[in-house]
Amino acid sequence: MENKTKTRENSETSKGSNFYKIGFYVLFSFFMLLTGASISWYLLVGKINKNTAPEISHLTPTNTQIPSPTFVITPTEKEINSINNSLMQKSDVEQIREAMATKHGKTTSQTIINVSKNTGTHAVGSVKFEGEIAGGWFLATKLNGKWIIVDDGNGTVSCDTINPYNFPSSIINECVDNNGNLIHR
Repeated sequence: MENKTKTRENSETSKGSNFYKIGFYVLFSFFMLLTGASISWYLLVGKINKNTAPEISHLTPTNTQIPSPTFVITPTEKEINSINNSLMQKSDVEQIREAMATKHGKTTSQTIINVSKNTGTHAVGSVKFEGEIAGGWFLATKLNGKWIIVDDGNGTVSCDTINPYNFPSSIINECVDNNGNLIHR
């Protein structure tokens, strides 16, 4: 039995050494193939680049001007006037502030206006002058393109004062007549 055991051990040892030998030859062959391919590639690419690369020494740069498109927009006189008018026009709030300041002998920087409703022809809001503790209400209307202050203060609104200006009820919905009666509009 000992012989059979030794024979088995010898055959297993030879199988193990054969495995390593085959593995070594495969890896060595692969490495040699890879090395040969790398050298061939280097030589081939080097020759191609040498043959196809242009010589730059004889090339000289030149200045080439490429025209770019130019767009010129010339506004008409009507458009220029329209632009100038729109730039020069003041907002309704600025115009009402100027009218209020003029009425009370103040500057526009001293006059604080808050327009709560504006129909384009009639406006209502609050006013306060710089340095004063409290303000009041105002009613303004636009006549001939210019805002005027119809009435302002802290009390009631007189119907006789506002009726000639046709204030809509959305701006002022009640006023007091000459007898002191409250009129709902």
